[in-house]
Amino acid sequence: MLKQDAYYRMGHAHKVCEDYALQGTVPFPWLIVCDGCSSSLHTDVGARILAHIAARHLQDCKNALDYKGFGQAVIEQAYQHTQSLRLPPACLDATLLLARQQDESVQVWLYGDGHILLKDAAQAVSLISVEFKGNAPYYLSYLLDAQHQQAYRDSFPDPHILSVQHSNSPEIQYRPYHSSLEFSFKLNEYSMIGIASDGLSSFIQLEEQRLLPALDMAQTLMDFKHLHPDFVQRRMTKSLTRLLQQNIVPFDDVSMGVFAVDEI
Repeated sequence: MLKQDAYYRMGHAHKVCEDYALQGTVPFPWLIVCDGCSSSLHTDVGARILAHIAARHLQDCKNALDYKGFGQAVIEQAYQHTQSLRLPPACLDATLLLARQQDESVQVWLYGDGHILLKDAAQAVSLISVEFKGNAPYYLSYLLDAQHQQAYRDSFPDPHILSVQHSNSPEIQYRPYHSSLEFSFKLNEYSMIGIASDGLSSFIQLEEQRLLPALDMAQTLMDFKHLHPDFVQRRMTKSLTRLLQQNIVPFDDVSMGVFAVDEI
């Protein structure tokens, strides 16, 4: 049996939480994580709108989903809603991460940066981390404006790349900035599969001003003692409280969603 939960928390340096997370089971189990850009206005609202529009598209799914078509449809509809609220288009400058069960696998799509968390049958945790050059994700919102797309391309010298790095391998894979970020994981090979915002990479020890490895934080947050309802919320809340006692905090907002095979 597949269990799931998602949760988000505000970062130490923020006054407003710009991360958001949703989950659902219709028409299949799914998780969504969104992370609004701190330098754009009202992305706390935009991230929530983006997440709910993506959720509605998943819930209304009747045909096979297409990565690029799904992203285009979501951002266009989200833009319509922001226009009715008279919000600036830049409020949708947010990453969108989603995971969904498909038969005996979990499909993960990333529109922007973030992490994929994996725990194998031996309970070993690993990460796939997606990071854009210049720490500047290519947001879905850029698809709304050709001039914005050109400005993004002009911001960096060629080639425009992003890195996809698995924590089990020192190899860094480079891809064009507009590449489709699609992944698939078999449920019989992993006991847990999750998604997390880049806030997972922002944990810092305040006294030493030392940034902690994202993999260490993933191991801490994925150390579930049970899979009772709200297991991600419970674990994140408890872990962040204990870390604070060690003067360790996430500077950025952090959000996470996890699928877990109920065998622990």
